[in-house]
Amino acid sequence: MNAFFILVIAMGITGCTSVQKLSGLEDKSGPLITNIKSDWPEENTSSASTLEPEKSVVEWRARDRTVVRIDRIEKQLNKRLEVLLKQVPEFPLQPRVYVSTSGGFSAEALSDGGIFIPVGVLVQIDYLEELDALLAHELGHFILKHHTSDQVKRWSTNLAGKMGIYYGNILTAIGGNSILDKAIFNLWNESEEKDADKLAIDILIRAGVNPDGMMLAFKKLDQYTKQKNNIRTSSDTLSYGPEEQKKKNEYSLSDLVGFSDRVVGAVSGGLGIASHGGENERATEARAYIRHHYPKRPRTKLTTATFAKDPSLKALFDLNSEVYELISAGKYDKAAILGERAIRGELSENPYTRYVMFQIRSKQGEKKKASYNLKKAYDSPDTPLYVPYTYLLAADKRRDKNETMYLVNKIVQDFDNPMSFMPDQVHFLKKYGYEQASNKVAWVCAGLGDYRYYDKCSKANNGKLYK
Repeated sequence: MNAFFILVIAMGITGCTSVQKLSGLEDKSGPLITNIKSDWPEENTSSASTLEPEKSVVEWRARDRTVVRIDRIEKQLNKRLEVLLKQVPEFPLQPRVYVSTSGGFSAEALSDGGIFIPVGVLVQIDYLEELDALLAHELGHFILKHHTSDQVKRWSTNLAGKMGIYYGNILTAIGGNSILDKAIFNLWNESEEKDADKLAIDILIRAGVNPDGMMLAFKKLDQYTKQKNNIRTSSDTLSYGPEEQKKKNEYSLSDLVGFSDRVVGAVSGGLGIASHGGENERATEARAYIRHHYPKRPRTKLTTATFAKDPSLKALFDLNSEVYELISAGKYDKAAILGERAIRGELSENPYTRYVMFQIRSKQGEKKKASYNLKKAYDSPDTPLYVPYTYLLAADKRRDKNETMYLVNKIVQDFDNPMSFMPDQVHFLKKYGYEQASNKVAWVCAGLGDYRYYDKCSKANNGKLYK
């Protein structure tokens, strides 16, 4: 390895970026929101208006995820977010809420302003105040500028899914991604989480929202974590790289947690903040914070949530929760019933539901129906990266150079040059004789400062990425 690569990688490992330290602010007199407001510089308000949430959707899709475009649901969620935003007029952020297809109990905010609430949250909450707590928490991360130090998310990929497709294991590709999406990783540090909790409480109380919704959400997160830690993957293997792929190991979620240091940034494009960790401890500190700063707060009534009764959300949740176990067990007809229910009405153009139906029809041997569903998924403006990647590998299998390179370029353009795709980009450029372009992308890949990307791109440039 030459000196340039060593220097670049060393910079990435040592983290040569400035990180704003915000922990401990609650120890000053008064609620956290009061102290934060007094520290907000003028440039914060000017830069806050530059958020572009739709760019977050592109990043989301590059992570092998997608959104659910149900206008009436999006309007309802963003209306609740707007109420929270009004409590912090000094910091005029304009994020936007989207519904993701995940069945997990999770929430995530990306740096361009997208807040992603999975269908699993909507269907499983009992009260709207639980949703408000999740939104306020993610809003807190924006206000506290935690995304400026969020290199882990920016470098996350889903090489597990892509390698699953490459080796012909579609269940690993998408079923594995679904499992990873429910894994438990601490993508924020502990002090950032606690500060976001406290700021969320301030915002909720100022908005007249009962913060007990946060305690209920913590309880569900704790139950969800315990439940999912006992689930093993439904796919043959989760691919961590060529070496691990050959071993054909099957990992439980608790194993994945142990591997978090090397999984994040290498194979974790499907990772959400399913749990920030230590829900019981966080709930205890949140209650203490409320007692200390808001001892006389009014206890407003909790509002019953009705999302679980929505037929579109319920159909999508059932599909996400059950279909891969059915496919893995060979129960294709039962899986098809769930799939057919999920592609009706508002979900008919959703790329996730269509890709699932592509898998089911493929397993049933119905090639025409499988191709139809795959094409529907591909044509969607919200298609996740694994869909064109499926076409890419089919073109490569046919040794169709023109189609392969067209799809490589399309992925780079449509997904804003995703870092997760760089090793594959190098691989295909090299394979089809574009030496100069392959070397150039490999150098850019090394310049990311992440040894995992360097390793993948280096192998790709030597023709050994998938060997």
